[in-house]
Amino acid sequence: QPSFSRGIAFAVPSNDPGALGDRARVNIHAIGIGRKIVAGQPIPGSVALRFFVIQKIPAVMVPNEAAIPPTFEGLPTDVIATTPGRFPIPSPSSCNANWTRKESPIQAGDAINALGAGGLGAIAAFCTRPSLAGQNGLLTNWHVATRYGRQPAGAVVHPPGAYPKGIIGNVTQSSNPQPHPALPAFHDAALVDLLPGLSYSAQHRHFGWIKQPAVLPKIGQLVSKYGPSSCLTQGVVTDYPFLTAIGKNDATYVFSDQIRVASTGLSPFSLAGDSGSLVVDTGSGNPVGICFGIADDAASASFVSPLVTILHDFGVSLM
Repeated sequence: QPSFSRGIAFAVPSNDPGALGDRARVNIHAIGIGRKIVAGQPIPGSVALRFFVIQKIPAVMVPNEAAIPPTFEGLPTDVIATTPGRFPIPSPSSCNANWTRKESPIQAGDAINALGAGGLGAIAAFCTRPSLAGQNGLLTNWHVATRYGRQPAGAVVHPPGAYPKGIIGNVTQSSNPQPHPALPAFHDAALVDLLPGLSYSAQHRHFGWIKQPAVLPKIGQLVSKYGPSSCLTQGVVTDYPFLTAIGKNDATYVFSDQIRVASTGLSPFSLAGDSGSLVVDTGSGNPVGICFGIADDAASASFVSPLVTILHDFGVSLM
């Protein structure tokens, strides 16, 4: 499995914030492996180390020590100007009544939130823990289920806001990312143990029975997702692995070995409120990952955590 866990990291600026070299380095907000772009079009079959920057700086203005080399460890490099990533701040549209309607039985794809304000998102899938017979759970995002870590063992509610009768489970494991550039997280995910007697179906509300196994992504792979805000959308994997910095208030979280997806339609692949939505291979239906972030302009890209990694780290299997 390709990884950015060694050898590539965000440069830490020096104590002189005014240095041009430092400004050039912190201009980089993400790094990925994908197709090289020439004249606005990806070169088919190419593989490049892609640096995503807030803005391109003319080469003559960048000191040599801060310049991106034309190649790195045998890979050609590319520089792409895009907006930085962020956690989606929910603003659900009216396309999906799941935001307000209580579903019975509850299914993957339904809307949930953490106990209290905020944390709106979706159930990605239901799962079981082989090490703990009889205990089933659901998967969603860390930032959805724990309110960005403020409730690490908090309750999850369906439909959103239906407290106290709407509690469906409690968080037992999560990614727990740390706001430090040297401590990257490898997914934004949470495992929620379901309450005994809860009425639920392991089928996805749009995709039906989730096919197994979960698969690793490939550059150029066509994928689909169904979320509470933007409903069904189509996209293409542009970068894998993908390393991105995401800001939240005064904190910055770094996520390594993620998936970058661009929409292939007229609307963004995901919107605020789609966090936790399952992403599947469009052709086979096998699950690929869970939506967790978007570019600041929403239109350019969505960020997805690989489901293979999540299942392995939590020690669970899809139902």
